[in-house]
Amino acid sequence: MSKSQSILAVAITIMLANTSIAASFDCVKAGTQVEKLICNHSQLSALDEQLSEIYRTNLAKSGNSASLTQDQRSWLKTQRNSCANIDCLKQAYTQRIGVLNSVSPEPAKSLSGKTPDMGSTGIEETALRIMFRNMQTYVKNNQVDQLADLASYPFNFNTNKIIEAKNKAEFVRYYNRLINEEFKRFMATFPYEQVESVGSKGLMLGNGQVWIIGDCVDQACMKIVPKLQAFNLIMNN
Repeated sequence: MSKSQSILAVAITIMLANTSIAASFDCVKAGTQVEKLICNHSQLSALDEQLSEIYRTNLAKSGNSASLTQDQRSWLKTQRNSCANIDCLKQAYTQRIGVLNSVSPEPAKSLSGKTPDMGSTGIEETALRIMFRNMQTYVKNNQVDQLADLASYPFNFNTNKIIEAKNKAEFVRYYNRLINEEFKRFMATFPYEQVESVGSKGLMLGNGQVWIIGDCVDQACMKIVPKLQAFNLIMNN
């Protein structure tokens, strides 16, 4: 190999090394398989940087940074870190970027200029808006495992009788068995500004097809997050 070829080889090596640390985190410290996949793939690194920038922008303008932070951590744990290959990671990042882009830093407004009434649920509007967008994304993409993470347990599926899901596994099983395409379309396309408060009972979509409650995160109930409580299939018939 000539001297010029050797210099070129070194330059290419340096360029590749620099590309491998283009992610939003320090690739030198990458410890998991997912992190290594991101660091060693230019498109994934770019997606990671893009998502990080959108997340920081939303966080700076959010009225409920704690809820957004918790939501991001949940996404990392349940979606990104569950991927085992590049295609899965590309899809996870693309969907997450879409979700964060769809959540305006300002409260969503209806035509009347009002935001959904939280009633006496204790739920913050920003937290509801993030949860609502995630719900619709998961329904559209048939991400039932992720949708189950938004539920409070026990969870009720109301048909001609009440079917109770005691945990995430039962939610997934009953959802796949009971929820038809019409009900999915209802959830995926329901306008956010039309969510209605029913006092301390919670929030509902439509005529009560979907119910959302405020769920206490800690024992003292100092922090409340929105959770799905029930699907009323008989209301959609």
